Amino acid sequence: MALPVHSAGASTAGATPNPGKAHSFSRTIAKEHGEKAAVLLQYLAHHVSKSKHVHGGKKWFYKTLDDLAVVFPYLKRSTIHATLQKLGKENGPLLIGESNKKGYDRTNWFAFREDNFRKQAQSSKPAYFQVEDAVKYGIVAAVLLGNLVHWIRENRKTDPQYTWHSMSPRELAKHVPFPKTTLQRALADLVKANVIKTKAPEAEGRAIQY
Repeated sequence: MALPVHSAGASTAGATPNPGKAHSFSRTIAKEHGEKAAVLLQYLAHHVSKSKHVHGGKKWFYKTLDDLAVVFPYLKRSTIHATLQKLGKENGPLLIGESNKKGYDRTNWFAFREDNFRKQAQSSKPAYFQVEDAVKYGIVAAVLLGNLVHWIRENRKTDPQYTWHSMSPRELAKHVPFPKTTLQRALADLVKANVIKTKAPEAEGRAIQY
C-alpha cells in the first residue's frame, strides 16, 4: 500500500517516564483484545483522529516502533511489535502500512479499519493509571493502585481519618477488565513489594482492607 513518505527524526529511546503522567485505555476494548492492545489502540486512535494525512479515504498516523517504546516504557519493544502485528492481521481493527524512504527509516503508518472502533478505542469507559506505577509493577497493579488512591481520597472528603479501603477482587472484576485471579495476584505482588499493606476485615466475610 503506497503511503506518504516520512523520515523519522532522532529517537528518544532511553528517556525516563514523566513523574505523575497518566495513561488510559478503553475497558471495553481491553475485554476483547487485552489491556496492552487497548493502551496502544487508545493512543493511536487519539493521534489518528487529529491526523491530516488522508489516503484511501482514511486518516493515517505515523510512528516508529522505537518511538512507541518510549511512549510506553512499561511495554517491551517486542511486546509492542507483536501486539500491533496481531491487531493488524486480516479482519483486525488496525491497518498498518510502511513507507521507508531510507533503510534506517522504519516508520509505520496506522489507520483504523472501522471509524466506530476508533471512536470506541479512544473514549469508551476509560481506565487510568500512572506510567511510573506501570513501569515498576505492571499495568494491572498500576490500575489497582490508582483505584485505591482514588477511593481513599474520595472518602477523605467526608472522613479526614479514612485510611483503609476494602478491595475485593471479585467486586473489582465487575468494573475492570481483568479476571479475579489476575487481580488477586497483582494485589499480592503489591503487598510483597511493600507498596501497600493489608488489614484484616472488621467483620467476617468482608473484603480485606488495603
